[in-house]
Amino acid sequence: MATLGELALRRVHAGTARPSRAFYIAGENLTSQLVSASAEFDPHSGGSAMQIQVRDSLEGLEDAPVTLGVGYGGRMVRYFVGRLQEPSSLASGKATAYGPFKLMADQSFGSATSYPGGISIGYFFRDLGQRAALGNGVLEVRGGESYTLDKLDFTEETRLAEAAKKVADAANFVFFDRPDYKRAAMPVPRPGTSGLSEALYSEASYPKDGFTTQETKEGHYSKVVVFRRDDEGNYLVRAVAPVPNRGLFTPPANRIFYVPEFPGNQAAAEQEAYEVAHRLAFGELEFSLSNIWINPELELYDSITVERTERRAKRTFDKRPSAALRAGKWLVTYRCLIDGPLTLKVSKTEHYMSLSGGAIKIAERKLSDPIRLGRAITPGIVTVRPTIVPGLRPYNGLKPRPGLKPYTSTQI
Repeated sequence: MATLGELALRRVHAGTARPSRAFYIAGENLTSQLVSASAEFDPHSGGSAMQIQVRDSLEGLEDAPVTLGVGYGGRMVRYFVGRLQEPSSLASGKATAYGPFKLMADQSFGSATSYPGGISIGYFFRDLGQRAALGNGVLEVRGGESYTLDKLDFTEETRLAEAAKKVADAANFVFFDRPDYKRAAMPVPRPGTSGLSEALYSEASYPKDGFTTQETKEGHYSKVVVFRRDDEGNYLVRAVAPVPNRGLFTPPANRIFYVPEFPGNQAAAEQEAYEVAHRLAFGELEFSLSNIWINPELELYDSITVERTERRAKRTFDKRPSAALRAGKWLVTYRCLIDGPLTLKVSKTEHYMSLSGGAIKIAERKLSDPIRLGRAITPGIVTVRPTIVPGLRPYNGLKPRPGLKPYTSTQI
């Protein structure tokens, strides 16, 4: 996933590669006619849409296929692919294109439909994909074969997207659009538990104040309980994990964080309890990473790693010996899950992407203050230049700046 990441950005600023784009409608290359394109992948609706503006009229092009390719230099990938379904002003060249979710949102079952109990959720999603005529290779179901459903009944007017959301929410699954006209269904991931990081963003890779975080938990908990009961109230699975206390005060013993109706087995419940307790202890956050260079290899529910320098003041009321050590400058590393809207925008002066979602802290390292000139150096210690703070990466030329041109366009 790093192929078009930091290395590409260095080449951009070295002048050896420029941001590239390619735009097609109905197979015709309209890159030179494109004024702007703004796409969004929304995890809440599971859909994707792109607002476009071109110089030519778009009359007569309803339902035409639309493709936007983005990249750097001569290398691009097809990122947004959809259909022109809701032109807002055809004569002026303004229109909206939608990804594959719109096919499911626009279509109903057409007749009363029942699914027998015991089918897998993977089978159910694939059947909806066939009913919506998504086509071969569009839908991918991850981890859906071991989860079985109870009997389902839908009326003829029920929208396919409505049925998908009902089942996905009950099973703790997500169903969403991906780049290049793809869709996926999978269990809901959480920050820090969704696998390897797809990209690393140091402070020099995003604008000043471009990365922000905000606490989301309401308070400290003593433990986590994950469970599922049968109709008689008996526990089918139950797991308990204590929450490590990292604050000054101990929370009440019965302030418990419950995860009810857990769909997995006992081993999965124990793992879930441990992971939730870890997140509650270290703090679960909301993050926003704005106006970074477009990384065409990122999509919804990918994980990224972001570094930020933070300065902490000494708390005068904290008398613990460790309190003084906590004050100062720290390099904090966050693991971020893109489970909020993912947006990108291209124009003559823009080639940016913005990400949002949940995050947790995964590491922190205290940084030495810059050594002042004339300060005595202990023999045997390597002298550090006074302008360098250990731990920061000297990629100072990678921040996005407007006005990069010209764009190049090649076949995609």
